[in-house]
Amino acid sequence: MGFVVPLVHVWPEVVARAAGRPIYVRSCAVMDPILKALKLEGLCILPLSKHRSLKQNAKKLRKAGHRLDYVSVPGFDTPAEYDAEVFLEVRAKLFDQLAVEIAAERVLLEPMFKGDGPRVIIIDRLPPDPFYSSRDCESKGAGSERRSVENMSELADLARSRFTSVAVVTLEGRSLAYQMAMFSMADIIVAQHGAALANLLWARSGANVVEILSSRHIGHKFVPFFFSDLSAAMGLHHDVIHQPSDHGPVCVKDFAVLMDALAQSHDICPGHLIQHSGTVATGGGFIPQNRP
Repeated sequence: MGFVVPLVHVWPEVVARAAGRPIYVRSCAVMDPILKALKLEGLCILPLSKHRSLKQNAKKLRKAGHRLDYVSVPGFDTPAEYDAEVFLEVRAKLFDQLAVEIAAERVLLEPMFKGDGPRVIIIDRLPPDPFYSSRDCESKGAGSERRSVENMSELADLARSRFTSVAVVTLEGRSLAYQMAMFSMADIIVAQHGAALANLLWARSGANVVEILSSRHIGHKFVPFFFSDLSAAMGLHHDVIHQPSDHGPVCVKDFAVLMDALAQSHDICPGHLIQHSGTVATGGGFIPQNRP
């Protein structure tokens, strides 16, 4: 959501304003392949240093006769800035634009879901790309270095004991089409809090989301609502399960209770998962997740 949604949303306006001139966007390093996949007219990706230099020297360049406009595109970085209409507009545009690539990815992903019933994806983390520890990285750390679930394999086994179609996947280095295909195929999505859940933009309406959230985030002013509010905007059903630390284990008992509830809802309404209110698992069952 940090750059894909804002860029796609404003791009027609930027193209009109550019009037045939190149449009320079700062590099997102390891995310540049996703930028390129957007197929934005006139897009030129510049290294951070060059992009920064253009901004700093804009006045001098204009005086020298260069027509250079600097446009700052607001993002959707907090729940207060979310706009469901914009999200749905960008979603529809990209599903149409990348239809061929997404269809090809779905064909490749289909064998991962071997059983009947709801398709469950569990998002695991890989070690970060070396870029995230380099001098050029503005926000150090990523992947399993930033957060992980100590007993993820145990949770996956438990999910498989309730559902026949469970896939454990990682998203590092995956194409935009792959991520769109994967999330749009899922009925139940389990993932630790983090950027992977921005892919809820591609999930089908009515899907269930289980977000693993560490103790230090549970009481935060807005972190718990990043993906609960995104889920609401996209018509998804969101639950949170507690993790004592960023790298600790998830309570197996709590996870089992939540998986049982989802399995039961599927049995009650074959082919669909019935809606239920958002909850937080806290080691002693579930309590409503209310805003402060």
